[in-house]
Formats: sequence, C-alpha cells, structure tokens
Amino acid sequence: MLDTGRWKISAELVSHGDGLDMPPAFLARWICLGYRFEAEGKVIAISGDTVPCPGLERLAEGADLLVQCCFLATPEINNEHLRRLAKYTIACGDTVGKIAARAGVKKLALTITVRAPTMPC
Repeated sequence: MLDTGRWKISAELVSHGDGLDMPPAFLARWICLGYRFEAEGKVIAISGDTVPCPGLERLAEGADLLVQCCFLATPEINNEHLRRLAKYTIACGDTVGKIAARAGVKKLALTITVRAPTMPC
C-alpha cells in the first residue's frame, strides 16, 4: 500500500487460473493483482481477469466505481471449455454484477475479454 496522506493505492491478489492444471513452477510466477485507488473520499477499484475471490471482495468493498473485466453472461455458457473459463479464469458479467452488489459498489463498468478470431482457445 502507498498512502501519501492525500491519496492511497492498494493492491490485492486476485484469482485468475487458480485450480487449473498448470505446473507448480508456472503457478509460482502467475501473480494477478487488482487495485484500489482512494482520494478525496472517493474509491475506484480495478481488476482484470479474475473470478470471485477474497482479494476482489476487499478491493470492491464500498467502492464508488468498480471497473471489472468479464466474459459471457452465465446463460451463454454452453460447453465445458467455457464453464472452466468462467469458474477459474474470468467471471461472467452477471457474476460481476453480484460481486458489486454484495460489496455495495455504487457504479460498475464492465470491460470484456475478446480473443482474435485466429487465436486458439
């Protein structure tokens, strides 16, 4: 955490890919962070690809704005590959909405992950 007295920035570990079958050496280097910015009584929380986790909950708690990356809506998940993505790597849009509601977030801005058409899953 960095606190200047006028503004504060903190970071939290967020879960992205935890639970997938990746080598331990890879997972030891696989660190994903979300951030919380506080100034003049306002809070902005930002996270990229993640699923619901304690770090994201702490970042979002009472935020004026949560900027969160998301994937499909849960009803669009129609195969095992997409289910694994939604469970372990990146939350569905409706899941992010539930996270924001539980945390008391005032505004939610969703960003999406898009892959290039020629890029394999």
